[in-house]
Amino acid sequence: MQTRILLKTFTLLLVSSSLSTLAMAKNDGARGERFIDHLDVDGDGQVSVDEFQPRRRSPFRDTDANNDGIVTLAEIEEHMSSRQAQREAEIENRMTKRKARLTEHFSAMDTNGDGGLSQDEMRLGAFNRMDENQDGYISANEVRPRRGMGKRGGRGIHRNFD
Repeated sequence: MQTRILLKTFTLLLVSSSLSTLAMAKNDGARGERFIDHLDVDGDGQVSVDEFQPRRRSPFRDTDANNDGIVTLAEIEEHMSSRQAQREAEIENRMTKRKARLTEHFSAMDTNGDGGLSQDEMRLGAFNRMDENQDGYISANEVRPRRGMGKRGGRGIHRNFD
């Protein structure tokens, strides 16, 4: 069962890299002509299967660890394990950075140093983060949408703190 899933995943990766190349070729006429010109080795105005080489780096080359031109099940499994370990390391790195920022923001908002945040401390902390020049007022040029919250900035400054 595991072998079938791995092979299906690898096949999907290989097909998707080829399909994205074909989609680019069909997207518009000029791009399609550039695609043909780039890959048409024999100059006949069309691309044969022998001439076809996807622009993106092929998952085959990434997976063929010993570069013998053959991908084994063991190589696919190793490639998938390696990618998973890389993703987990990236997630761990992002979480470490987020925790450090959270600790920094929490400490800045905990004005009385009691290890907890009251509603007033949270309100003051939110105000101080928006008051970029720390003049005690929020001007129009200091009001920006929060990252990842779209044009309107999510609930942002409209949240009721009472």
